[in-house]
Amino acid sequence: MTYTSCKFIKRESTCFEKCNILTIIACYTITIDLIPQKKISHRAFVIILGKHRLWGSVFLPWIVEKEEGNEYYSPLECLSPYASPGIMDELTEAETELTELINSYSNRYLFRLFSREKTVVEFTEKISGERFEKHVKPYIERKLYKCFNIINEYSIPVYRQKTGTSNLHPEDLLNICGKSIKPLFTFEKGSEESKYIPELYINGGKIDLLNSEIEILCNYPCLIRHNDKIIPVDEIEGSKLMPFLLKKEVRIPGNHNKKYFSGFVRKLVNNHNVRALGFEIINIIPERSAALYLEKGIRNIAALILKFEYEGKTIFHNEPANAFTIFEEEPGLTVIQGNFKTAI
Repeated sequence: MTYTSCKFIKRESTCFEKCNILTIIACYTITIDLIPQKKISHRAFVIILGKHRLWGSVFLPWIVEKEEGNEYYSPLECLSPYASPGIMDELTEAETELTELINSYSNRYLFRLFSREKTVVEFTEKISGERFEKHVKPYIERKLYKCFNIINEYSIPVYRQKTGTSNLHPEDLLNICGKSIKPLFTFEKGSEESKYIPELYINGGKIDLLNSEIEILCNYPCLIRHNDKIIPVDEIEGSKLMPFLLKKEVRIPGNHNKKYFSGFVRKLVNNHNVRALGFEIINIIPERSAALYLEKGIRNIAALILKFEYEGKTIFHNEPANAFTIFEEEPGLTVIQGNFKTAI
């Protein structure tokens, strides 16, 4: 749009007639380009997986918008630690619960829970690694896992925040794996040394722990990000996977085999899926019997207690475990596993 403007000055003559003289001093043209108002095609509530400078990867609630003709979203407002007045009224029940959960690990909220300092700044500047690992981190991870369950149940989109851009592109969208996976532990016994390797599989394919982009989001229950997927992992702590992000296997000297297999390996066989190389895992149906024991109960009152005997092992009738494992060094090296449920 173009505007033409002239500047006029009115002067009085000095002659006796007092004539008014109008003099044009300047004339100029101004061209104004009006910026067209952007048209928003979609506005949405999303979760962004971003990096906190102290706490690591955390979920953050955002309102984002997409302009007409764009494939990507642009961030409009972060709802943490506070949302604008009225915006919470527009959220669904699940979105509101997510936002409140996430705000429960904001700097200020953590300061109120865990700080001995006087201000939030002091708290974040002085928090020790030990205090963070022992108290703050487990608290944050419990909240993260609750967030994951809500995200999974209500199919709330989660985007990964990349450095260098604030826009969220389609390829930044993370896939939420609702079904948890279980590790397979491989133990290979050798005379000189033995090897221990945990393996993860999803959709029939093996996850390459060493050469993939993997991030431990929660220690236990374990939650990981593998490339563009967020995956819950049962029956293992995230800390047990950490060494295998840096090396292929753990090696145990052969002279430690007895201690290693009678302790660590035996316990894993009892509760997890194990692949045995160089030794045997024998599953048996144990001999069993039931017996009543006369014992003192609460307030020293005599009571009959029902117990079961399995291969010399005595358990209570309400025992939560459903299997036991026996280690035998000779002949060779054998792990015998008995199943309570099979025997009953």
